[in-house]
Amino acid sequence: MFDANVLLNLYRYSENTRDGFLNLLEKIENRIWIPEQAGHEFLKNRAGVISEQMKSYGDTLAAVKKLSSSFSGERAHPFISPGAKAALDNAVDLINTELSESKDKQEELLTSDAIKDQVAKLFEGRVGKAYSKDQFSEIFKKGETRYEERTPPGYKDGGKNREPKNEAENRENFGDWIIWKQVMDHAKFSKTSIILVTDDRKEDWWVERSGKTIGPRPELIKEFNEESGQKIILYSSNSFLELSKKHLHTQISQTAINEIEAEHEARKMQVQSPGFSHDLIKNTGMKWMLNHKKSDKSLKRRSLAEQNHRSGDSAEGRTPGNREYYFMDAMDAEIGSIDKHITSLNIDIELVSREISRSIENADEVEYQSLEGQRHELLLKLEDAKRELHSSRRRYEDRLHEELRDF
Repeated sequence: MFDANVLLNLYRYSENTRDGFLNLLEKIENRIWIPEQAGHEFLKNRAGVISEQMKSYGDTLAAVKKLSSSFSGERAHPFISPGAKAALDNAVDLINTELSESKDKQEELLTSDAIKDQVAKLFEGRVGKAYSKDQFSEIFKKGETRYEERTPPGYKDGGKNREPKNEAENRENFGDWIIWKQVMDHAKFSKTSIILVTDDRKEDWWVERSGKTIGPRPELIKEFNEESGQKIILYSSNSFLELSKKHLHTQISQTAINEIEAEHEARKMQVQSPGFSHDLIKNTGMKWMLNHKKSDKSLKRRSLAEQNHRSGDSAEGRTPGNREYYFMDAMDAEIGSIDKHITSLNIDIELVSREISRSIENADEVEYQSLEGQRHELLLKLEDAKRELHSSRRRYEDRLHEELRDF
C-alpha cells in the first residue's frame, strides 16, 4: 500500500531510478493498493511537483553557470591550469545540455504525462472507495479532536487551512488522517495485514532519536491493531526497495536505492530544518554546544530504561510501545557518540574549507596543499563514521521490526 508522496516522488527521480521503481510495482501489481485519498492527492499535486522540478533544474543551471564564471576572466583560479580549465568547460557544457534536456522533458509532463499514465495503469481497480459527504463530515470532526490532542498521524498538517471553507480544504487539512483511516478500514474489511510505504518524514508518523528515524509511532501500531484486528509495518521507499531486492530478488540497482535514500534525506532536512546552513556555525564554541547539548537528557532516558529492564519487566509483559521505546533508548546509547563524532567532523571540514578559501585568496599554494590534505583525511573519517552509524541503525531497526511483527 502506497502513500501519495511515494508516487509523487517518481517525478523527482532520474529516469533509470523511476523505471526501476515502476518495474518493481509491475512485478507485485496483484498485491498493490492505494487509499482513495492518496489517489486524490497524487492527481491534485502532480502539476505542482512537476513545476517544482522545473524550477530545480533552472536553479541548478544557474548554479553551474556561476561556478563556471568563477573560473573565467581576470578572476580565474590561480592554481588551475589551462588544460584543467578546458576540461571544466567541457564538463559544464555536458552538464548544461543534460540539465536543459531534462528540464524540457519535465515541462512536457504538464501536457503529456507518461508517469501519470503508468501509475493509472498499475493501480487500475486497486484504489479504495471515497467516503460519502456524511462520512467525510464525521471524519473532519474527529480529525479536529485528534489534532487538538496531537494524536498521530496528521496533526503537523493541521494549519494548512486555518479556516477551511469547503470539503477540498478540509481534505487538505486532514489528508494524513483520512489516509490512515482508509488504510485501517481496508485492513479490517479485507482481514489482511498491511505494509504501508510512505515518504512522509514528519514526527506525527515516525519516532526519532539523535536526529535519526527509528520506527513508526507506537500509537499508530497500537491503534491499527485495535481498530482493524490486523498488523501493519511502515517503510520508507528506500527501505521498501532494499527489502524487495533482498526477499523478492528484484533487479533494482543499488544506485537507484541510493538515489531514493538521498532524496528521502534531503526532503527530511527540509521538513526538520528549513533554511539551515553550516554558515550559521560561527566558531568552535558552537561546535562544543552541538556535541553536548543532548547528553544529559539522553543519559536520563537510558538510565530509566535500564532500571525498568532490571526490575523484571520481561519482553512478554511489556506493551509493544514500551518494548519499542526500550530499543530506541538502547539505540541512543550506541549511536549517540557516533552522531557527535559526525557533527564534529562536519564542523571541522567546514572550518578547514574556510581556511582553504582564505589560502586561495592569498595565493598561498603551500598552505592550500596542506589544508587540502587535512580536508581529505577528515572526509575519509566522516565516511567511516557514517558507515558505522548506518550499520548500527540497521541492526536496531531490524530488531524493532521483529518486535512489531511479533506483536
